[in-house]
Amino acid sequence: MSKVSIVRCKDYDKGLVEDAVARSMELIGGIGSVVKSGDKVMLKVNITDMMPVDKAVTTHPAVVRAVLKLLNDSGAKVSIGESCGSTRWDAADEMRKKAKAKLFKKDFESAKLFFRTLYMIENIKDMLDFRLPGEDKPMFDKSEIDFTKHFQEAFSSVGIKEVADEFGVPTVSFDDEEWVEQPNPDGVFLKKIWLSRTTLEADVIIDLPKLKTHELVLYTGAVKNLLGLAPGYHKSLYHRTAVMTGNMGDMLVDIYGLVKPKLAIMDGIVGMEGQGPLEGQPRNIGVVVAGRDSIALDAVCSSIINIDPMEVPTTKAATERGLGKGNLKDIEVIGTQIDEVKVADFKRPPKRKDI
Repeated sequence: MSKVSIVRCKDYDKGLVEDAVARSMELIGGIGSVVKSGDKVMLKVNITDMMPVDKAVTTHPAVVRAVLKLLNDSGAKVSIGESCGSTRWDAADEMRKKAKAKLFKKDFESAKLFFRTLYMIENIKDMLDFRLPGEDKPMFDKSEIDFTKHFQEAFSSVGIKEVADEFGVPTVSFDDEEWVEQPNPDGVFLKKIWLSRTTLEADVIIDLPKLKTHELVLYTGAVKNLLGLAPGYHKSLYHRTAVMTGNMGDMLVDIYGLVKPKLAIMDGIVGMEGQGPLEGQPRNIGVVVAGRDSIALDAVCSSIINIDPMEVPTTKAATERGLGKGNLKDIEVIGTQIDEVKVADFKRPPKRKDI
């Protein structure tokens, strides 16, 4: 059976969160059962957008801090990573504004080529090599656009950069580094998946999702959070094509099956109900949940907010493929029990009419 721990935590008081995260790990064997000295450990946080933490959109920095404290004496080499789509568009917007003077008095075709390239290119940094027709030099000087600044603003805006700096841990934007296409022969929808170098080189991936509803997959948790491992344009490409073809569950499980995080710790202290994952309402749930089987963790967390695990496309698909335990009968819940913290009136997301 898969083991999942539930520990109560009423708010984001630093001491309370540290105790809850530490206890959640003790109940499933301790952080030493997952991480050893010398491991490269990547914490995959959820920064869906640069919104205030009290909106319950992102992994709370207090949870990240508690995990970093657990890892502090492990001897592991830790980094924090995410691909935040809004920062890519911020960088693109800066390029668009700076291009105004460079395109002045140019012909329509040149301007059209620039805008088409800007918004269709996969790695936005490649725009630094863009040349207008008939010109020898790139349109932009390499010192004109500070891409790293935009990508790091995402970590700063939600308080994670401050926590990372406290522990001397780097924050990595997957959009801002080398990408590698990986074969995924066991995938159902994605037979190849683009991932960042940091993701591929990590010995241990620890998934730190936020407990929220989601208008496309009903509930978003540990498996859904891994879509952020896909860098740049690939994330939106996977997302949009999966929505169009009705393969969202399989697409997300394909990513999970390839990277297989060794641990997930859910920020369920304040979650989001209603129109998640961005426009719902914060709702106090008061739990930290941990498990080495992300599918089991998602099954437990969706049950806490009164959603049957088999209603969740990712949990259903992963269970059917044998990638984890999504049926509660196959999960040992340690610590607080589901019925003790279940939110029976948790608001589900309205179903989107355009899918």
